[in-house]
Amino acid sequence: MTVQNAILCTVTRSRSTTRNTTRPNVRFRHLRVDEKNWTKEELARRANVSGQTVRKAERGEPISEISMAKLAKALGAPVGELFPGA
Repeated sequence: MTVQNAILCTVTRSRSTTRNTTRPNVRFRHLRVDEKNWTKEELARRANVSGQTVRKAERGEPISEISMAKLAKALGAPVGELFPGA
């Protein structure tokens, strides 16, 4: 999903958050730590999101679809791969 598609989805949906689960996002952390060797703060800077957003994403807590798209783009992975069900 591209950033433009994520924006469109956000505009057309009545809810701005998805994934109401507390399961850790193992794939997300693997890409950040093992493949990119980035801290949470570095990913937040590169994706132009807050550190809190990165922490929520790793914990599997709800974040906005725009944030999902920004994080996926920074990590070079499809949104659906990082956030199943998004």
